Amino acid sequence: MAPRPRVALLLSTLWRGTLLALARGAAAAAHVGASCAPRIAPPPGGILVDVRAAAAFSARHLRGASSIPLAELEARLFELPAPSEDALALCGADATEVRAAYELLAARGWSVNATVDASDEGEWRACADAGWREAAAPDGASAPSWRPNLFLRRLLPDALAAARAAEELARCVADDAAAAAPGVAGGGVGGARIALDLGAGNGRDAVGLADALGEGWEVHAVDNHLGALARCAALAARAGVSARVRTDARDLRRAAPVVGWTDGRVRLAHGSRFLVKPLLAMLRDDVLLEPGALFVWSTFLEPADGEDENRAPPFRPSRRLRRGELASLFCAARGWRVLADDEGELVTRGERVPAAFFAAVRAARDTRGEEASAP
Repeated sequence: MAPRPRVALLLSTLWRGTLLALARGAAAAAHVGASCAPRIAPPPGGILVDVRAAAAFSARHLRGASSIPLAELEARLFELPAPSEDALALCGADATEVRAAYELLAARGWSVNATVDASDEGEWRACADAGWREAAAPDGASAPSWRPNLFLRRLLPDALAAARAAEELARCVADDAAAAAPGVAGGGVGGARIALDLGAGNGRDAVGLADALGEGWEVHAVDNHLGALARCAALAARAGVSARVRTDARDLRRAAPVVGWTDGRVRLAHGSRFLVKPLLAMLRDDVLLEPGALFVWSTFLEPADGEDENRAPPFRPSRRLRRGELASLFCAARGWRVLADDEGELVTRGERVPAAFFAAVRAARDTRGEEASAP
């Protein structure tokens, strides 16, 4: 069964969900005016950020809340999903603390769709009526506030299923080759699995990948910004996946050839809001991406038809894709099977900019040289 229709449906849901989230955020902002976000709301699909002191959080908190004390909030904004993706809810020690957190987040572009004043016992009790639940045994454990980007989050399960099918066929081919020529070393498909997060920034996607992929995978977060990589390492430590995340300081715009990753098998190459075209061509052709390897990319497109220029960066044509460019690069003739090829929008500096959302799996071939079918 070809995965494309299901992925397309997921992507359609993704865009609708993003638009709904933005609309709800705008509605909430209009409702609260200059004061604060609405009080108790239905259980959000976003993230509940508890900005109280750690001791107060440990003593009592709502299930699923992420503890980021107000004093740390500005320094830890990088842990939150991009402002255009997930709405936030806030819990504070009192109305003043809630307001301070709300104003900080709103000024940076986040939508806050619910607030809880923990000093108001009636408001706390109302949480249960709205679908919130208090943690049964508070112990200071904080839910993660970070999430990988929406495209990666929605696509990864289907994409990994396609990759596993191609990988299994490659294993069978290798076994057949070994049986036909005993004593001749074959390529095989075993060994460590490596995922590359290229242009990783602060590491939300790299940490999200490490968490989603689990044991047996190693994620290399590659970026030329040392401060961003330090934040990535801190986030990996907080998420408990430090053993599976390596940071790699490398300027991919100046040194596109990928070296140093051949001690394991690269099974996934991912990038978001980042583009080096020579690097894309190399990932398409380079042998380090084994059969079953995934290519997952989301980044900015050239301006929409009828527009001379996008309203926000990137403005350089070299930093944007042409429409259909990825599909022409990662095509069947080059040994790739397209899983998703869609257009949408990314928000940058508060502006909506055209973007491409693309995924493909490197196909294996059966013993007769026929391209492997995807699940």
